[in-house]
Amino acid sequence: RCVGHTRSAKSVHPSPGNPNLIASGGRDGMIFLWDLRDAGPEGTRIPVSSMNPSEHTKERQISRKVDKKNPRSVTSVLFLPTTDTFLFSAGDGDGLLSLWDLRQARIVSQSSPCMDMGIEDSSFHRSFGISSIDIDYRSRWILLAATNSRIYVKNLNELDQSPIRILYGHTSSCYYIKSRFSRVGSYVISGSSDQQAYLWDLNSSERTLKPCTSLQGHMGEVTAVDSSPADRIKFVTCSDDSTFKIWTL
Repeated sequence: RCVGHTRSAKSVHPSPGNPNLIASGGRDGMIFLWDLRDAGPEGTRIPVSSMNPSEHTKERQISRKVDKKNPRSVTSVLFLPTTDTFLFSAGDGDGLLSLWDLRQARIVSQSSPCMDMGIEDSSFHRSFGISSIDIDYRSRWILLAATNSRIYVKNLNELDQSPIRILYGHTSSCYYIKSRFSRVGSYVISGSSDQQAYLWDLNSSERTLKPCTSLQGHMGEVTAVDSSPADRIKFVTCSDDSTFKIWTL
């Protein structure tokens, strides 16, 4: 049992190289690192380090006044697949992707991110948040699913550049709709508020992409999605209709 968040935990991710190290992000606006070997009384564990994205970066301070009673949620945390040294995080409201150097975080709690990156999209002038992030299985691209019904794909080696793909066609204005890269192949799959799931094929040469297919059959909002690690055309979706479905294209 890991104790530390004062509101619900929104995202948990294990380290790729250390099964005892996990990161979590919560509705309390905090990011915690946990060492599962470090158990206290009755098996409870407290964070070994903490980070507060709301207290850092000029972009955040300019974009809004920090409300300590109602902090911005951390909606997604994600380790780089090749190391347990760097952690990505994203949250609601500011549309920023943050990169944390955990070597610093383990020494000084409340450390600042080593990089903050916004999303350049001239078609949107209102602020939006990030509901989920994911990295493709080849560690080339990072996906940012936004609450403006857009999914942005960036090159991991050029994070300061504009998105290489912008995906549209689904409906997502809340933080319950998640998107993922396929575990093999070139697809992105996303849930949607219109009771469908959508797929995009990144092999297309177009920068702005509409879905290549939709998965219809749920009777409620489609929230969680995933794909088979062994079959590039098999996917699973979960919905507010209390069902999950397995699909083969």
